[in-house]
Amino acid sequence: MLELQLTIIGWTLLCGIGLGFVFDSWCACRAILHPGRLATSLGDLVFWFLAAAIVAAVLLSANYGELRGWYLLSWALGFAIYQELISQYLQRPLKRFLTALFRFLLRMAVWLGLPVWLPLKFVIRQGKAGGRKGKKIVRTIGRLIKRKLAFLNRKKGP
Repeated sequence: MLELQLTIIGWTLLCGIGLGFVFDSWCACRAILHPGRLATSLGDLVFWFLAAAIVAAVLLSANYGELRGWYLLSWALGFAIYQELISQYLQRPLKRFLTALFRFLLRMAVWLGLPVWLPLKFVIRQGKAGGRKGKKIVRTIGRLIKRKLAFLNRKKGP
C-alpha cells in the first residue's frame, strides 16, 4: 500500500515538472510570436485544458482517478521544483529551439506554397496589368474553375 502511494506521489511530482515545462514552452512561444490579447487568452485557455488533460491522464493511470489533497500538493511541489531549479537553465535554449523550429516551418510553408502561389500571382498580375489579354486569361481561368466546380457538384444518377 505504501509503495503504491509513493509511486503515485512520484508520478504526480513528475507531472508537475512536466506542466512546468509545458508552461515554459508556452511562455517561449508567446515571447517569439508576440500574439495579441485574444490569441494570448486563447493560448492560456488551451494550456489549462492541456494541463487538466495531463493531470486527469496521470490520475487515471496511476490510481483510477482518485484525487487526494496531497496529490495536488505533489503537483505544486513538482511545478515549484521545476520553476526554481530547472526553468532558468532551459528558457534560453528553449527559445532558441522554438525560434529555429518556427523559421524551419515557415520556410517549409513557403516552399510548399510556391507551386500554388506563383501561378496565382502570375494570373493576378496579368489581370491587373495585362490589358485585354490579361483580362481574357483571368476570365478563361475563372470559367474553367466554375466548370470544374459545377462538374464536381453535379448530381449523381439514380
